[in-house]
Parts: sequence; structure tokens; C-alpha cells
Amino acid sequence: MKKHIWIKILFSVIAIVAIILVAQAVVSTVYFTKLQNSFIEDDINSKIAKYEKMLEKEQENLLSLASLNSSFDCTKEAYKHYQETQNIEECAKIFQQKYSEINKTINNNTDKTIKTHFHLPSVKSFFRSWSNKRGDDISKFRFTIQKVVTTKKVVTGIEIGKIGLVIRGIVPIKNKTGDLLGSVECMSSYKKLLKKLKQIEHEEFALYIFKNKTKLLDKDLSVNIKVDKISDNDKYVFSIASSDNYQQSEISQEFLTNLMENNKHLEYNGFVYASKIINDFSGEVVGVLIYQHNISKEKQLLTKMRITMIIIVSILLSIFGLAFYFLIRQIISKPIAKVVNAMKKISNK
Repeated sequence: MKKHIWIKILFSVIAIVAIILVAQAVVSTVYFTKLQNSFIEDDINSKIAKYEKMLEKEQENLLSLASLNSSFDCTKEAYKHYQETQNIEECAKIFQQKYSEINKTINNNTDKTIKTHFHLPSVKSFFRSWSNKRGDDISKFRFTIQKVVTTKKVVTGIEIGKIGLVIRGIVPIKNKTGDLLGSVECMSSYKKLLKKLKQIEHEEFALYIFKNKTKLLDKDLSVNIKVDKISDNDKYVFSIASSDNYQQSEISQEFLTNLMENNKHLEYNGFVYASKIINDFSGEVVGVLIYQHNISKEKQLLTKMRITMIIIVSILLSIFGLAFYFLIRQIISKPIAKVVNAMKKISNK
């Protein structure tokens, strides 16, 4: 009888410890899942905030450069000469002497290329610092310039053109009486921004343009976009990525739609994805920025932490259970022994 009681007590202790361990495993799984999601959300919010700050700074820099170019003596001389002669080629020679020196200095001191573009009030190209093409009508797709001509104020932001999305800073050029002579812009590739945004190996950024905004793209000039192969069923058209490690082939139109509609991050094939709507200079939605983060290492780390916690808790509970069992046995063994002996004596009488 005595042995039977202790077996019951031992199994009871084991059952309690087992229940606690299962509960602890469930709680730790929930906790670490929430912890992981919290880390991911913080990371995504940080990246989005950084993107917005970098874009704002890039726009400010381009606007500053455009303002500087508008104040050059060669700029004033070229626009004055055009008013007198209407000869773009002669004006280009005035620009070329200055910008050949500027481009040479920039190339010698940095690895950057700054594109400067001067325009006429008729929204025609006046001079391109990187090309001999000039005098062409750009009014059908250069809406930022049209806005400058209309408002006579600076314009900065993203614009979709023949090559894809471009970041621009444009300032009006006026004479002393305030009449508009034209405008000048400095521009930057969106891909450069994505490369700056990427800081660690296991994260990538990609740009998708909405299909209804691809009509302005030139199949010979657009970056990575095969304009003539866009499907009628596509809503999003891949444009550029921060590197070749972006999993473009794994991302379907349906997945992108879910990502946009849910307005939260999604996990897929060991990666976390998040989206950020891209608005152009006028506030119109033109594309979406995709953030891809490989979370396999983070998951492995959190799994090790969870397993370690379970092992530690299991050991502690086992020690506690055994200690509790022997303590109970020690405390009540003597009274039980007395009762058993007394019962034996009674039965022997």
C-alpha cells in the first residue's frame, strides 16, 4: 500500500511537470514569434523612414545643384544669345565650354556623373550636359517642366519618363524683369537611391511601376523593362532592383497584390516582404517600392534561443519536481508509517 501511494505521487509530479513544460513550450513559441514580428516591423519602419529621408535629401541636393547651374554666367549668356538669334547650336557652344570643364573635374575627383538639362519655355530641350541631342520637343512626357513653365516656381520629386523613374530638381530661369527664359534641372537615377538604401547583404530593394504608367517608357531606353513584353494581365511591371539577389522570379502578381492590399509585411520562402507606395512630384501613385529581407538567420537564432530556454526550464522543473517529490515523501512518510504500523497492530489483535 505504501509503495502504491508513492508511485501515484511520483506520477502526479511527473504529469504536473509535463503539463508545465508543454505550456511553457507553447508560451515561448508565441512569445518568440511576437518578438520576431516586432523586430521585423521595427526594421521595416526604420527602412521606410530612411528611404523617405534619403529621397528628401536627394531632391534637396538636386534642387541646390540646379539652382547653382542657373546662376552660371554661361547660362545667362546662352539664354540671352538665344533670345537674340534663336540659334540653339550656337548657344550649345557657350554651354559646352563650361560643362566640358565641369564634367572633367567631377570625373577626376569622384565616380559620379551629374546630368544637367536646360529647357526652353516651349518645353523643348535646350542643352544636355551628357549628350549632343537638343532642340527636341519633350512636352508630351516632361510634365515637371510644364509645371515650372506654368507656375514659374521650383519643382522637385519623382517623374516617370522614357527611361523609367527619375528623381529631379528643376528651377526656373528668369531675366531681371522676372520673365521666364527657361528652366534647368539636375537628375539622379532611382537605382542609385536603391543601392544607397541597401546596407546589409541579406536585404534587397526593388521598384515596380504600375502598368498604366508604362505608356511613356521607351523600349530602347527604359532600364530593365521589356516594354514590348508586358502582359495584359500584369498590374505591376518590374523595373529595377538594388542587386541581382532580389528574388524577382519568385514574386507573382498575386503576391504583390496581397502585399499591397494587406498593408503589412508577408513571409514567403524564407523572406519577409514589405511595400511602400511611390508618388510622383504631383502626388500621383506611379509605383511601389518592395523591401525584401532574408530572415533565415534570424529564425535560426530565435529557434536556438527557444530550444535553449525550453531545455533550461525543463532541467529546472525536473529538479524542482524531484525535490518536491522527495520533500513530500520525507514529510509525510513517518506519519504514514505510523498509521500503517498502527493498523497492523489492530489487525493482529
